[in-house]
Amino acid sequence: MPINPYMRRGRIYPSNSVSYFLTCWTYKSWSTLIGVLASIIVLAGFHIGWDIPIIVRNGLIFYPILFGVVFFYTMTNYLFAAFHDPGVIPRPNADETLHTEKENNIQTDLAGNYFPSRPPSKTILVRNNPHTSPYCYTCRTYRSPRVVHCSVCNVCVENFDHHCPWINNCVGLLNYRYFSNFVLFCSILCFVGFVGCVLAAFYRWDIYKYQGGLFFAYNIPNFLTGLIAILFGFTLFPFWYYHCGLAMNGVTTKETV
Repeated sequence: MPINPYMRRGRIYPSNSVSYFLTCWTYKSWSTLIGVLASIIVLAGFHIGWDIPIIVRNGLIFYPILFGVVFFYTMTNYLFAAFHDPGVIPRPNADETLHTEKENNIQTDLAGNYFPSRPPSKTILVRNNPHTSPYCYTCRTYRSPRVVHCSVCNVCVENFDHHCPWINNCVGLLNYRYFSNFVLFCSILCFVGFVGCVLAAFYRWDIYKYQGGLFFAYNIPNFLTGLIAILFGFTLFPFWYYHCGLAMNGVTTKETV
């Protein structure tokens, strides 16, 4: 069951996200996540029930094994990307906040508004290199290098890449690899599924080649599934390739836009 108030390792998160079992983290809007899960499961289930039996009957025993393995890794990485803590920076408690603001001469009025309106940044050393550390008004703490505040989840995230509505979570330091793996395996799943649809159509042609009406009737669902698969495959694979380039250069999406 969710922790309320939102906590992780003893720190309070008055944010738009929720932590489960002190490790799993996700934004509180569930509709998109459920929609993505349902779409993958329904399309894969339809392919398993409609196309794979005729493929197996024609001797390609390895195909359902391949499809099952790729489907398993797709779903596993999706769930890890969606529910894993992306690298949320714990907010300081009241005493720590008071100490930080007093130490850096940050003042607030009775309504809690800062004055001056923008608290001063401070310079910190990172590997002996100076870095300007801005103050986060919401989390009430200075942000370290590559920490960005997500306006959707309302938290600061380490190595913030972007907030992904499809996984219902931020993509950051701790779940980036799961997100990248999900995009890769999902694109592979789409390509494998498309090949399966083509094979199933080919085998049905052998059966119904003299009954064109039945051939098209049996393959309309197959054509639709294959079309969806190939479109998503050619969309997701370049996206994964793009993130590979970012990872190799040691930068994030946020830092390149």
